Amino acid sequence: MIASSPSVRTRSALSLTTIVLLTLAVHGPLLLMELPLNSYDANTHIFFAGHYAQHWFSPWNPKWFAGFSQTT
Repeated sequence: MIASSPSVRTRSALSLTTIVLLTLAVHGPLLLMELPLNSYDANTHIFFAGHYAQHWFSPWNPKWFAGFSQTT
């Protein structure tokens, strides 16, 4: 049987608070600068988000030309 040596360090898990603070530190300034609004497909995502804000359980969007299934 191989015994683990005392020099082997175990990795400690990050706490949820640390993960949330790190996420806010990285993504917070980007969201405040509104950089995602200028991305190449932002309008598509905003369109889908607007549909789901009004019709959460309807996968069909009549605003799209001839209708469009949101689940494709």
